[in-house]
Amino acid sequence: MMKSINPIPIFLLGLLIVGLYGCHPNKEKVSSLSIKSMDAGYVSIASDTLEKLKASIAGQLLTEEDSEYTTAIEIWNSKRQKRRPAVVIKCQNEQDVVKTINFVRTHGLLLSVNGGGHNSSGFALNNGGVVLDLSQMDAIAVDPEKKTVRVGPGVRWGQLDEATQAYGLATTGAIISQVGIGGYTLGGGLGWLHRSLGAASDNLISARMVTADGALLQLSENENRDFFWAIRGGGGNFGVVTSFEFKLHEVGPEILAGLVFYRMSDAKKVVRFYREYIKEVPDALGTWLLFRKAPISAQLPEEIHGEPIVAIAITYNGPISEGEDYSAPLRNIVPPVADLVKTRTYTAWQSSLDGAWGNGFHNIWKGHYFMEVTDEIVEVLQRNVPQGSPYSDVKIQHLEGAFGRMPEHATAFGNRKSRFGMVIQTRWLDSLKTTEQELWTNRLFNELKQKGTGKVYVNFMDNEGENRVKDAYSDSTFIKLKKIKKKYDPENLFRKNQNIKPD
Repeated sequence: MMKSINPIPIFLLGLLIVGLYGCHPNKEKVSSLSIKSMDAGYVSIASDTLEKLKASIAGQLLTEEDSEYTTAIEIWNSKRQKRRPAVVIKCQNEQDVVKTINFVRTHGLLLSVNGGGHNSSGFALNNGGVVLDLSQMDAIAVDPEKKTVRVGPGVRWGQLDEATQAYGLATTGAIISQVGIGGYTLGGGLGWLHRSLGAASDNLISARMVTADGALLQLSENENRDFFWAIRGGGGNFGVVTSFEFKLHEVGPEILAGLVFYRMSDAKKVVRFYREYIKEVPDALGTWLLFRKAPISAQLPEEIHGEPIVAIAITYNGPISEGEDYSAPLRNIVPPVADLVKTRTYTAWQSSLDGAWGNGFHNIWKGHYFMEVTDEIVEVLQRNVPQGSPYSDVKIQHLEGAFGRMPEHATAFGNRKSRFGMVIQTRWLDSLKTTEQELWTNRLFNELKQKGTGKVYVNFMDNEGENRVKDAYSDSTFIKLKKIKKKYDPENLFRKNQNIKPD
């Protein structure tokens, strides 16, 4: 007689099978992952190999199967958001960085480094390769006695300013507080304070870096000096910085800062006055010109919303009363449509533009250096800005001051004799309008090109190719950077950037 079968053990066996192989009866365990290589092909990496790496690091190793993956690949520029890396490694410490670089180099994989991800080029992501994510390395240590701060590469400027302003200290930072300190500093670093304090890279005292061969180096004027010279303006071409040490200065906590808005029809009068005005101002006064359509803001009169305007943004890094004296003439050029200059905390000023520059938009950045903001440049802007997106602007920053006094070849960040830096920051919501916005940007860029010096600030570039990268440097600096690149990264492992190829 046949024995009856107890259904309970069979049910339990079924659960075990589902747990091991998934719900689909024919689903097999994935044995490998195809990852893009540096030569644009693909490498098959065994799952066991990935698991060993995952077990060896303190951070996370994520693939598309992980629930955290979608959040991990979010970056500021939606135009670049379609890129989907095969692996994201969220490093917790230096050793995680070393192990990730060794893994990528050993297998010849394509690598991107994501610090803040707040740049139009979108180099923080790639398609099919590995992303080394530094966002969790966000320690900040302020030494108020020495007036220095050491920060991790995942720190953003809002975090750093909050920590240093607790002691009434700051260093030159980005004018948007969500920007990461890493790419900004390695590219040079211009902001509200570069005229009084110099660029962010001018205030870099030391750095710790992991090189392409997995070595951990200390960089300063006394250690690996050629390498230290290169990272101050040469971008992320040479390795992954795991720690930055900055010089701090007394700033605020309250400063006089803000914008004065005028109608675009008055732009020539405003700029003609501005050209003379800045010849007499001290280094403590930083100014930017902005050309755009007036945003819909409660701080601006309704009748100007959406209308083309020009604005002068000022930051006075000194006594409030002195700042008021220097700002007063700006109200008498022509009747302004709004005057937002006031006493405010430095941290409030550093984050005042954040609302207009958050995530969720498509973006393009393209720039030039100018020796003068001529009437012809103003005419080009008066003609083109009204045709642009309501979210776009053109910013022109006054350089000179402490930035201009730094010797031309003291760091890789050159073009110190240029008097003005300009960036077209094109910004739009609808992906269907991408071609239209690209055409507008390129038309404006090309019209302004003949007015410029031919050079560009590396942080004000899109993905424009090797010849445009050369324009960010003098010939001698570019040659020197290529030699240093060959010494420390001969295989061009760190290529997802404004790339300087090794000789």
